[in-house]
Amino acid sequence: MRRVHLRVLGALAASLSLASVAHSASAAPPAGGTWTAAPKNPNVGQAFGLWLLTDGTVLSHGTALDNWVVLTPDAKGSYANGTWKAVASSAHARGGAQQHVLKDGRFFQAGGEYIDGPDCTTALCPTTEIYDPVANTWTPEATAPYDIGDTGSATLADGRILDSTRSGNEIQIYDPTTNKWTVSSPSELNVVANGRRSVVSRGLPANLTRPDGGTARESRPPTGRSHGCRSETPCR
Repeated sequence: MRRVHLRVLGALAASLSLASVAHSASAAPPAGGTWTAAPKNPNVGQAFGLWLLTDGTVLSHGTALDNWVVLTPDAKGSYANGTWKAVASSAHARGGAQQHVLKDGRFFQAGGEYIDGPDCTTALCPTTEIYDPVANTWTPEATAPYDIGDTGSATLADGRILDSTRSGNEIQIYDPTTNKWTVSSPSELNVVANGRRSVVSRGLPANLTRPDGGTARESRPPTGRSHGCRSETPCR
């Protein structure tokens, strides 16, 4: 009788194991993944992008570039079943601006190829704004030393924002914790400021201080490689 029980238990374990494997195989997503439609932004007009904020909501433009909306997922974390709602408007409508999600959860934007309609002016090109999703407010922040047009920018490891300039080879760095800009050594490269193409350096300035206190080494592209790319030709 004991042997019979053991055989039955062994068969049951094997059956459960096979069922588990079959369930895993059936539950596995296709190799290429799947797309699920999200709710349509009801106020979309000139959306220049989507930014995933640190609270899980998605920030985007509404009916204009100074009008903003957020997509909030449902209680189960589903964006497909989420809802859009309008949030505070920014002071300026910026097209081709530099935009970054900061480490503290706020949203930073600076300059713009177009601000409030036409090409950005000398007074508006270096201006910045920060959105606080908790307070639902936009606040004007420190003005950059140089113009910021439709040019390159990057978030450094310590949370600072590195920006190039609208025309020239100056490098400027914004620190969101102090709300101050500093000027680094200029890049070897000039930015073409015609609103349609720009040159992006592949390396950092030779004396740019790293977050760990060291000094960044200058990076030069291999011989025969382009220093940057234009909108008319693909980057390589």
